[in-house]
Amino acid sequence: MIGFIHITKTAGTDLKHRGKCEGMQYGRFHDEDALFYKKKSMKCFAILRSPVDRYKSLFFFNTRGSSKYKKPKSEFDDINHFVNEHYSNIELIQRYEGGWQFRKQTEWLVGADIENTFIVKYDKNNLIKNIKEMCEYTGIKFQYKELPHTINRTNYSEKFELTSESEHKILEMYNDDYILYENLMTIDNSFCKLKHIM
Repeated sequence: MIGFIHITKTAGTDLKHRGKCEGMQYGRFHDEDALFYKKKSMKCFAILRSPVDRYKSLFFFNTRGSSKYKKPKSEFDDINHFVNEHYSNIELIQRYEGGWQFRKQTEWLVGADIENTFIVKYDKNNLIKNIKEMCEYTGIKFQYKELPHTINRTNYSEKFELTSESEHKILEMYNDDYILYENLMTIDNSFCKLKHIM
């Protein structure tokens, strides 16, 4: 048995709808973190995404909505404006469902059993293959129902380029995520135990 830690904007909604299989426990929402599974003496895994790419997805999801969740029009017409406001006022994200979606990825991993917590690389083109490889390693038979679309596609109807200054600010705000992600990128495999990248 292995539990899934559903970090926001890491394809978790799609996975939970199409990847149901024996031996995998999906949480109700985003509440089940690494400590939750540690207390249950269960192996678990999370998908780790580039902090900058995840932030872009968080911005567009919270200000433009998605194919599954509609959102009211936001006051922010540009992602760089949002980053600057967030950087100078951390409370800004509280406007968006209390800001919990903007949590650092590492916050879902606090208190983890680092020997029994696995991290899967977020790779848009190979994510399902990466999850399958991790499941095979842990003895779980993973099945994924293929559909022509994702379950919860973020609305990227407007395209904005992040400035290098904005990227720097995101990486500063999410420095712990950046370090963990960079460590993950040095691993040859598509997944690893958390202990190998801490």
